[in-house]
Parts: sequence; structure tokens; C-alpha cells
Amino acid sequence: MVPVNLVYRQKELSFMFSFAHVKAVISIDQWKGFDHAEMMESLRQMIPTLQHVIVVGRRKQPDHYSFDAMLTGNGLSADHGEVSPDDPMMMLFTSGTESDPKAVIHTYETFIPAHLHNGQEYGLTGDDVMLCLTPMSHMFSLPMILMGLYSGATQVMLSQFSVERVLDAFSQHGVTFCVAAPAHLIDILKGTDETKVYPSKLRLVLTGGDKNSGLDGRIVPSAFPL
Repeated sequence: MVPVNLVYRQKELSFMFSFAHVKAVISIDQWKGFDHAEMMESLRQMIPTLQHVIVVGRRKQPDHYSFDAMLTGNGLSADHGEVSPDDPMMMLFTSGTESDPKAVIHTYETFIPAHLHNGQEYGLTGDDVMLCLTPMSHMFSLPMILMGLYSGATQVMLSQFSVERVLDAFSQHGVTFCVAAPAHLIDILKGTDETKVYPSKLRLVLTGGDKNSGLDGRIVPSAFPL
């Protein structure tokens, strides 16, 4: 599996897909006015190994697969062979700020056990509601998907970040566990009134990054008591 960010375009993806010998890609049809399905079809014409385009939403080509149809069992067939703990599970790429992105491979052994243990340390159960503010293709969020599936917790998805959407998720869905980069938390701190109490069931916030990022030792405002 090769998770990629929705902001990547043909230049970045052609390098990643070619390097990883990607055979199939799952893509949203459109996002923020950009036609991702059309871009994936262009990549399929360019990359010899890329054979299948699976689209969430409206298909651009008759031989594209519908993700919804696959969920009902009318999609690609797969050979479910045995998997070894040392087999590659995921290939992640660096951001490529200064040069071409660099590939980092996780095996099943290096990815799954540690993160399942982390979920136990966080006390995740089927009663929790999780909200990840970092991109779901990011190494900070990918383990949260695994932890949520394993614990039975509910996962709340936001199509894009805004303080208003986060506050709505807290109140409407009863978020108990939030994963955020320091920049997200700073925006929340700046975008809320500390004299006001916001409806929240939040019990745990997970973050990481520069300790001098401007949080000043605060994780969430007092309006969100943990």
C-alpha cells in the first residue's frame, strides 16, 4: 500500500507510482474543483504497471472500477495468500521538499504491533469517538485507522480543517480522542473564546512536533476540560 496526499499532482504521483510499481489506485473523483479521476487515468496511460483505477464517486472511464460496487462484492478479485510479519505492508514517501521523495517501507511487524499497543496505552475502546486532523495519508493518522478498527472506536472524518468544523464535530459526534498537529491546536486556541464553555466529551488529545510551536504548554483551552 502506498498512501498519498490529495494535494499531490501528476509530477509527484508519476514518480511515486513508477518507483513503487503500483498496479491499482483508489482515488476520489473530484476534490476542491480538481478532477482526480482524470489525473489517475492520465497516469494509467503513462505507467506500465498501473492497470486499475478505482474511483470513489463518479467514474470517468467505463473500465474504471466503482469503489461503492467493490464494497458490495462486485469488484476486483484478489489472491489472499499468506502474509509473513516481515512482508512489506506499506511504502511511505517523504515530502520531497528538496529533491525527489524518498521511500520508506514498513513491514507488518514494524507497523501493526507497536500501534496496537499504543491504542491500549491510550485506553481506546468501542465507546470512543476519534477525530484525526492530520491528513489520513500521513504517518500520524494512519495508525489511528488501525487503532480504531481494532478497538471498535468510531472514526469521524473531516474533508478539510477549520475551527468551526472541529467544534461541530466535538459537539455533534461527541469526540473523545483527537489527533492534531501543533498548528491545528494553535488555530483552535485562537479561534475559540476561553470565557465560553463548548460542548465536549474530549478526554485525550494526541499531538507532536516542535515544542516551541506556540502552544505555551496548553493543549486545549479550559473550555474543553479533559
